[in-house]
Amino acid sequence: MSPTIRHTSRVSSEKLVELMFADSGDVFVGRLMNISETGMLVDSPVSKPRGTRLRFKFNQLAGKGKVMWTDDAGTCLGIDFVSLGRRERKMLSSLLEDSNT
Repeated sequence: MSPTIRHTSRVSSEKLVELMFADSGDVFVGRLMNISETGMLVDSPVSKPRGTRLRFKFNQLAGKGKVMWTDDAGTCLGIDFVSLGRRERKMLSSLLEDSNT
């Protein structure tokens, strides 16, 4: 399933992101493809179904997310942010602002 409507702008990125999946506890490193205020797109080394909960971390930004969609191969994961602290939200806003200037 692929997204058709975007409510927030996205910023491209090539950063590595650590993903820890709640269903298995396994930790993998994926490639962050883009990020917005509400979520991110990650090229993941493993396939995960919609609804899978996870923790993520890259740079100083960490939080919880949920897989909302995948590509046909199941390895591009559209992840919505479920939990970001105040500090993380501020860092994310700064990252997005800096990328748009």
